[in-house]
Amino acid sequence: MEIIDNESILKSYEQHLRLEQGASEHTIKAYLSDLHKWLWAEGVAQGGADNEALWSYIRSVDVRSARKGVLRQVRNGSSTRTVQRCLAALRSFFNYLQKRGEVTQNPFLQVQAPKSSKPLPPFVNASVLTNRIEQLYDDAKRAEREEDRCRNWELAFVTDFLFQTGLRSSEARGLRLKDVDQERCQLRVVGKGSKERIVPYGALLKEKIGLYLSKGRRPAGPDVDHFLLNDRGVAMSEGYLYRLIGASLAPLEQYSKKSPHVLRHSFATALLNDGADILSVKELLGHESISTTSIYTHTTFEELKQMYHAHPRAQEERRKCMDIKLQGKNLQMTEKLQEFVEKRVSKLERFYGDIIQAEVVLTVDKAETNNNKRARIRLDVPGSDLFAEKVADTFEEAVVEVCEALEVQLERLKDRRK
Repeated sequence: MEIIDNESILKSYEQHLRLEQGASEHTIKAYLSDLHKWLWAEGVAQGGADNEALWSYIRSVDVRSARKGVLRQVRNGSSTRTVQRCLAALRSFFNYLQKRGEVTQNPFLQVQAPKSSKPLPPFVNASVLTNRIEQLYDDAKRAEREEDRCRNWELAFVTDFLFQTGLRSSEARGLRLKDVDQERCQLRVVGKGSKERIVPYGALLKEKIGLYLSKGRRPAGPDVDHFLLNDRGVAMSEGYLYRLIGASLAPLEQYSKKSPHVLRHSFATALLNDGADILSVKELLGHESISTTSIYTHTTFEELKQMYHAHPRAQEERRKCMDIKLQGKNLQMTEKLQEFVEKRVSKLERFYGDIIQAEVVLTVDKAETNNNKRARIRLDVPGSDLFAEKVADTFEEAVVEVCEALEVQLERLKDRRK
C-alpha cells in the first residue's frame, strides 16, 4: 500500500471534514489541533519527512495504548471537556482512515471518555427569597425620602415579578403593556426563536402589577410602551436589570450568583419542590426540550437527598455501602491516586449493589522498568469471591482494566442469580 505523507493525510482529512462532513471552521481547527498535539505526545514527528513513523503508529495503536494516552491527558491536568474533544477528534480521524481502508478498526471507539458533571443551576431558596422581597416592600413603605421609596419599590417589584413568572431577562425586558392581561392574569411572552407562550400569574402578583402600573412605574418617554422601564422612562437594558437584581439580592451573602437568571432557576426549583408536574414547568419556562427542564429535578433531588440522609435509618443505610480497603506496597501513594482508585472502584456498585467489600492492592513489580504497575482487586459479595489482576505502565490504567474485568464478572454473576 502506498504511504502518504503526514501532511497529505491530514490535509485529506481536513477536506473530508469540510466538504463531506460539513463541519464548521471552528470544529476543523479544533480537531486538527487536537490531532497534532496527540501525535506529538505519542512521539510522532510532524511533516512528511517522517511519514513512516506516523503510519507505523496509526497501524499499531490499539485500545490499550489509546486508553493509556487518554489517561496521560487526565494526569497532565487536561479538563474533562478537552479530553472529550480530543477523543472525538481521534474517533473521527480513525473512522476516516477506516473508510479509506487504511486501518481495519477504530480503537478509540472502545475508549470511554471521562464524564463531565453538569453544574446544577444556581437558585435562591424560596423562603429566603420571599422574605427578602417582603423586606424590600417594607423598606419602601418606611422610606422617608421619595427617591428611596421609589428605588426600594422598584427592587421589590421587579425581583418579585421575575420570581413569580420565571421569565428570561430578554423576555421580561421585551414585554409591552399590551402583553400584560390583568383581567385574565396572564402574560403573552415572546421567547427564543420568536416563539410565543402564555404565562399565568396569581392574585398576589396581579395586585402588585396594579400598584406598579398606577404608582410604581416610571413616567414613560414618548412612544414608549414597554412594561418595565428604567429611571429614565425607557425600556430596561440588560445591564440595568442585572444591576437591579444584583442590588436586590446583595444582602444574601450565602448565595454567590445574583442575576435575573438565578430568579428563573429559583422559580422552576420552587415549583418542582412544591410538586408541580415537570411538563407544566417546561411549558411555563418555554423550553424546547424536556431534557433542559430536567436539570431542575437534579437540584430538587439533591435537596431531597440531603433531607433524607438526616434520618437515622438513612445514616445506617449509608454505612452499609461497599467498604473499600486500599493498600500500597513498595510505593508512596498520593492523595490524587487514592482518590482516583476509590472513585473508580466505587462505580462497581452500579453493576452489583450487594458488594460488601473491595480489597485493592497496588504494587510496583520492578523499579525503573516499564509495565510494572500491578493492581489486584478482590470483591466480597454474598456467596462469591471475585478477583482480577492487571499490570500496566500506570496504576490508573491497571485499575481501570481490573475494574473492567470485574464488571464482566459481576454481570455474569447477576445473570446466574436471575
